[in-house]
Amino acid sequence: MIRGIDDGGIFGAVVPVGALFRRCDDWAVFAVIDGRARTVPVQIGQRNSRVAEVISGLSAGDRVVPRPSDWVKDGVAVESRETR
Repeated sequence: MIRGIDDGGIFGAVVPVGALFRRCDDWAVFAVIDGRARTVPVQIGQRNSRVAEVISGLSAGDRVVPRPSDWVKDGVAVESRETR
C-alpha cells in the first residue's frame, strides 16, 4: 500500500522499491484495482534502498504489488494481503 512516512529523509507517499519496474523510459508499478493488477505509470522523486517517493500516478491508500514476479501481467487476477 502506498503510505506517507518519513524514511531516512524521504517524506510523503512511498512505495517499496521492489514494486517499481521500467516501462520504456518511465517507471511503473502494478496497482491492485478491482482485484486485478493494472500497470500504472508513476513519477518518482527521492529513493533509498527500501522505498521510493511517489510524486504522481498513485494516491495515498492505493495498493501495489510489492515484488511482482514474472507471472504478474496487466489484468491478471491478484489477491490483496496485509503486510506488517
